[in-house]
Order: sequence, then structure tokens, then C-alpha cells
Amino acid sequence: MKGVNDGYAQLRHHLPEQYLDKRLSKVETLRAAIKYINYLQALLDPEEAETKNHPRKRPSGTAATGRHPDPVFTII
Repeated sequence: MKGVNDGYAQLRHHLPEQYLDKRLSKVETLRAAIKYINYLQALLDPEEAETKNHPRKRPSGTAATGRHPDPVFTII
């Protein structure tokens, strides 16, 4: 079990600083990691990410303009 806990600890260190303020549970860590990965994907290919997340909507280009709907992720 120590190996699994170490893996979560390492994953937490790769999350944005906003998530380091409090100790996250395993589920919260996974959710934050998924959110962060989706955010990074949107930076790389905003149109594909928008289509993937909202297949019926047209891409709005939020990532291309440096804004993201989630205020936790800011572009420096």
C-alpha cells in the first residue's frame, strides 16, 4: 500500500500550486489531475479540446485567448 500512497504523493507534486494549499484525498487528487490534463490539452489544441468536451457546441477559442473557464488554471 505504501507504493500506491507514494504514487499519489508524486502526482500531487505535479498539480498547480493552488492544489497544494490543502491535503487532497486520493479521489480529489485524481480529479484535479484529470482537470489539469484537460487544461493542458486545451492549451495545445483548443479546437479539438472544445469539440471533445462539448461535441454539439462550436469551439469558442477560450484557451487560444489565454482564458480558461476554470479559474484555478491561469496562464502566466
